[in-house]
Amino acid sequence: MEKKIVGPYNTAVPLYTASANLHSTLLILRGAARYLHLSRRLALQIAETNPQKATVDPHALLRAAVTISELSTLSSYELINNRLTTP
Repeated sequence: MEKKIVGPYNTAVPLYTASANLHSTLLILRGAARYLHLSRRLALQIAETNPQKATVDPHALLRAAVTISELSTLSSYELINNRLTTP
């Protein structure tokens, strides 16, 4: 019984732990990459609203507001949701 059950179980426990840790790391990195992307996009959109430019896009503030909304949603909902779905 020990060779058939306990041996494979003892081999599988570290592998399961490693895969669970990799999954958690992947979720954290995905969230960080999304946050960085949205932050860079917001910086560019704010630069578009500079009143000293010759032509100012009237919809730039609206796009920046949508990006801010996505950032707040990301930090509150997706990070919590990803934490709950981690094995």
